[in-house]
Amino acid sequence: MAIATATAVLLQASGLLNDAAQTSFTNAVLLPYLKISFDELQIAMDGYQLPFVNKSAAPVTVLAAATTMTTPTDMVRPTNLWERPSTSILLADYTQMRESTWDLKLPPTSEKGVWSWVGNAFVFPVSLSDRSILLEYVATLTDPAIPGSDTVQLQRMHVFLQYRVASLAAKYVMQDDQRADALNTDALRSLDAVLRAAVRSNQSKPVKRRPFRYSWNQRMKGRI
Repeated sequence: MAIATATAVLLQASGLLNDAAQTSFTNAVLLPYLKISFDELQIAMDGYQLPFVNKSAAPVTVLAAATTMTTPTDMVRPTNLWERPSTSILLADYTQMRESTWDLKLPPTSEKGVWSWVGNAFVFPVSLSDRSILLEYVATLTDPAIPGSDTVQLQRMHVFLQYRVASLAAKYVMQDDQRADALNTDALRSLDAVLRAAVRSNQSKPVKRRPFRYSWNQRMKGRI
């Protein structure tokens, strides 16, 4: 199974808790832990600069005197910004902007030219003309939910999710730290393997990274 539904993940998680019939660990009980696990997964992926969903926002007109721009609510981080005169409708007129800082004492030019990402907001220099700005960005994934037709969206990540959901339920519902630790070890093993495979396929040259097991343990320290 390459991509699983939220319902399938929760069924597997309840089975790991010796409740395959979901008598106690129903979807309603486990769903909050699936959402927590999903958030943890996205944090781990972002730490490895792995893609979630690459999107382009609708062009936004940024006035000449404006120095900020509204950002999409589902944005994790920006990847590229392009600009053209606000009066243009031609894609060929877009030029790529540079992520940089600038000297605020410099006189404005016809274009914005550069952008900075400061405090979860874009900052631009003043320009002499209004600009149409196109944003390309990495978007968050949609939170998993019930009913069963809702998928968890990430290939091969369902194994991590089912173990991690079961671990959290064992910790906070059953209050069984020993079982929680064992299940979390299995979750970590599956996540580590999938992330390493994704890094190899997404990067053209090797980058020295701190072992994932270390970074995960640091994030999870004190939580289970």
